[in-house]
Amino acid sequence: MPRSLPWLRQHPLFAMLLMVILALLLFAQFSINAFVTGTYHVEPRLIETFYINDTSSSFRTGGEILARLRDGYRKMPLTAIQLYYNKTGLRSLFRFLSGAPKELPPCLFPPRNLVGQISVSYQSMSWKKLESLHTEVDPGGKWRPHNCTSPYRVAIIVPYRDRIDHLKIFLNHIHPFLQKQLIAYGIYVIEQVCNVSRDK
Repeated sequence: MPRSLPWLRQHPLFAMLLMVILALLLFAQFSINAFVTGTYHVEPRLIETFYINDTSSSFRTGGEILARLRDGYRKMPLTAIQLYYNKTGLRSLFRFLSGAPKELPPCLFPPRNLVGQISVSYQSMSWKKLESLHTEVDPGGKWRPHNCTSPYRVAIIVPYRDRIDHLKIFLNHIHPFLQKQLIAYGIYVIEQVCNVSRDK
């Protein structure tokens, strides 16, 4: 070691601690760069439900996280509300913070593909199947045209309680219905809190 740092020889544990801190800083820098540049890829979960403190609900999904809401922490699964919960989401958040998105031309209205019959299926399916059918939906149940800017931004708020099959059928049809119209939208599925009646 250099003579200017003789105290490092006398305190080897402190020197080891400094090396560990340096290694952690380098790892953090590498991780942030990997998120921003897209080196890591994690397939997002696109469509699930949203519930707040409802222990009686029969509907449960995996990947629960803690999210800070206005009145404190609530438990919610990965949902139709946009949450930056994984590497894909963090990457998009870093891109959002690091610079303005590129300008896209306005979408043509009415859209050219706004024709044809809409097929309706009343058959329910698993969440994985539903996600595989709608891979173009961004994390959090949001979508917008990728090659133009939509003048319309729509929030779909769905009051939900113990109708899982109906919810899946609805989500399977509403996504292509809105995308054909080139609408930038987000779907918010809200479930009742415990046994408190919803304000109608």
